[in-house]
Amino acid sequence: MVGAAGELFSIRTELFEPVPHDTIIEDFYMTLRIAANGHKIVYEPEAFALEKPSASVDEELKRKIRIAAGGIQAISRLTNL
Repeated sequence: MVGAAGELFSIRTELFEPVPHDTIIEDFYMTLRIAANGHKIVYEPEAFALEKPSASVDEELKRKIRIAAGGIQAISRLTNL
């Protein structure tokens, strides 16, 4: 596992690195950087969170586009991976 869901992830304080101010998807970028530094990203099956769904199909489409754009941005910034 590499990426983490923003509504439900935590990192050790000492692993935190500020992200560039224009980063679209901070959670994905942060977890990629942590993995790139040799640390494991661990899935916890007992963890859970509640999040409201998108208000409409249009809002869901915007969300999906933002996620895709953020993924492409992170990959282009972290070419060493």
